[in-house]
Amino acid sequence: FVSAENVGTSFTFYIPAAVEDSGDKLLEVRSKPQDGQHKTLLLVDDEELLRKTAEDILCEHNYRVLIAQNVEEAMHIFTNHRNEIDVVITDIVMPIMNGMELIKVLRSIQPGIKIIATGGLLYEQAGKNIKDIGAFDVLLKPYTASQLLNSVERAIAAAG
Repeated sequence: FVSAENVGTSFTFYIPAAVEDSGDKLLEVRSKPQDGQHKTLLLVDDEELLRKTAEDILCEHNYRVLIAQNVEEAMHIFTNHRNEIDVVITDIVMPIMNGMELIKVLRSIQPGIKIIATGGLLYEQAGKNIKDIGAFDVLLKPYTASQLLNSVERAIAAAG
């Protein structure tokens, strides 16, 4: 730096040039997720804004979305539409009965159902435990539209 009385001080910063990425990281680039072909999803989340946002994204891609704001509603909807539902997307942390209990119950009713678990406080070990009880995939909140759509597409493909 250079400093002079009654003139001020000037600083010169030297910043290293950017090193070009070697491409070690795999980036998934998608132009547009597949059309939902009107597959039916059960979306369970107690947070209205998240539920509505996910519903809008899924409907925009031609999925039919059944909505539940808690486990009790989810069980009612699943019981009445179980032969129509292709994938269940459920929040893990909800009041009264949580998403992990819902996963266990749904898997006991319909063992082959694909379930995507979502949550904001899921750690790596918790995610593994959630998969151990039957979740097909785990999405950490906040998730992107692309992450949601990719997870749903994989679940549908795996269901065959």
